[in-house]
Amino acid sequence: MSFLPRAVLRAPAALSNARTYVTRPIRRKDPLFGPTATHHAVSDGSTLIHRPPPSAPLPNKSSTAFPSPLLFPSAPPSAASEADLPPPIRQLPNVQLTEAQQDEIRALRAQGVGRNELARRFGCTPTFVSRLAPKGKEAKVEHERRMQEIRDGWGWNKQISREERAKRKTFW
Repeated sequence: MSFLPRAVLRAPAALSNARTYVTRPIRRKDPLFGPTATHHAVSDGSTLIHRPPPSAPLPNKSSTAFPSPLLFPSAPPSAASEADLPPPIRQLPNVQLTEAQQDEIRALRAQGVGRNELARRFGCTPTFVSRLAPKGKEAKVEHERRMQEIRDGWGWNKQISREERAKRKTFW
């Protein structure tokens, strides 16, 4: 360890590269005077500068060429290609419920039967059941009470972040 003062141990300002990345101007080459540009004098005294494109035009990319054959539908898929496809992920049921069945779903839902059970019983989706017969007001109040109990158990950091998020959402 040296006993020299700190000022002596530092590199001189002239040798450091501080702020050169900011203060150095960016110099770009002028494309009008590149090696591929050709200058043509026009009769009125002005100059026409022509620069060819960087690569030769492709025959299928010009505006007069026919569009790509990939844009047009080909022949319908054959039975052999459909056999190669994987099975569908999930088939949604296509069920037409009568008015009596819909009224029965509403009545059962009001009694407190769950939407998944009703969906299995009537052969439809739980989303359809919840749209047909939404929760009653008592169930919504009970859900809100349970959510408030959960929120009361949050720490102060989570409470503050949720409040800030709600405040930011008002500015959308």
